[in-house]
Amino acid sequence: MKKLFILFISTILFLCSCNPNKDEAYDPHNTDSSTYQINRQDTINMAEDIITYLDNKDRDNIKALFAPQIAQEYNLDAQIDKIFEIYDGASISYEVETCGEGGKHIKDGMFLYLEFDCAVKSIQTNNDKIFRISIIRCLVDDDNPDNIGLNKVFLCRADGTNIAPIGEVSEDEFFQWEY
Repeated sequence: MKKLFILFISTILFLCSCNPNKDEAYDPHNTDSSTYQINRQDTINMAEDIITYLDNKDRDNIKALFAPQIAQEYNLDAQIDKIFEIYDGASISYEVETCGEGGKHIKDGMFLYLEFDCAVKSIQTNNDKIFRISIIRCLVDDDNPDNIGLNKVFLCRADGTNIAPIGEVSEDEFFQWEY
């Protein structure tokens, strides 16, 4: 009887540990916590990649992150050139400050629209300048698939004052073009 009980418990534990959905493809429309964690980490990785691209003055890789609609509507080359003028040196340290959902629309338990924001603070360069960057990334937009990708990057002073943007800029966003 004891062996039967142990076998029964072992079987239950084994079945509970199996994930029947582990082979399902990642879908950013899902509202579950594991998808949230993937989206969050991917957005942090994107922000860190942008810092590397700024360090290396890598225009092509920065542009490749942007949503097709944003790349078409804005002069990304000119905006990136302006940031390259301001962003001096290469990063030696930084800290991810926040990252999470910035905007969303859910229907029937699935995202129809999902946006993530990420802020990286205390970007110390080897030329003794300190910056922040904020990014806004669209992961789901069922009404406009060309909006999926990076929408904007804000280069900011250490205090958070916007210096220069790349991508979508609204009329109420103020930028000071000199550092």
